[in-house]
Amino acid sequence: MPHNLVPLLFFFAAGCAADEEVNANCDALCTVLVQECAYTAYPSLDSCMQGCVYNQAQGADVAGQLECIEDAGECDTFAIAECEHAYND
Repeated sequence: MPHNLVPLLFFFAAGCAADEEVNANCDALCTVLVQECAYTAYPSLDSCMQGCVYNQAQGADVAGQLECIEDAGECDTFAIAECEHAYND
């Protein structure tokens, strides 16, 4: 393999690992919001995932948001909104 392709392959491998982490974080968050809480802002897993991936690309702390929502418990709509505000800025 030519040596000039090695950095390129490393770049793609790192990008895939980052994508997997984003998807895992968003998958966990969307499972809670859509399936467990039936949060009306996201009518489907797909809409939640699209919004989540976009928000994370903009700098949102999805893992922190998930922890905040889990700590709030009972699928409290106001607590979910506060967590979204706190971790999406």
